[in-house]
Amino acid sequence: MSTTKALENTEFAATVSLTIAPPPEEKVAAPGLCDAAVAAPVADEVILHVRFHPDARVWDIAECPNALDKEQWFKVLCARFGSKYQTRAGGRGFFRISRIELESAKAFRPH
Repeated sequence: MSTTKALENTEFAATVSLTIAPPPEEKVAAPGLCDAAVAAPVADEVILHVRFHPDARVWDIAECPNALDKEQWFKVLCARFGSKYQTRAGGRGFFRISRIELESAKAFRPH
């Protein structure tokens, strides 16, 4: 019985073809067909932590430029990336933004 099952599996395996990549001649005809394995650049995310006093003043905030105080920096981040702010318990929160967004916010010069 096991011999019959093995023969059936062999016959089935012969009829099924799992093509992982096309032959080289098809790859030349259709460039990019198998290029999915190439790693895409990963977004460089930054997490800016914010801590507040009990009266809601900013106690500590990450990446604060020298030209701004902590409250001003928090207002700039809220104005530009308010939808990317996440509140946490205990008077904390954070902004999750890309490195490019952070650099553009730091270059921001208020009037």
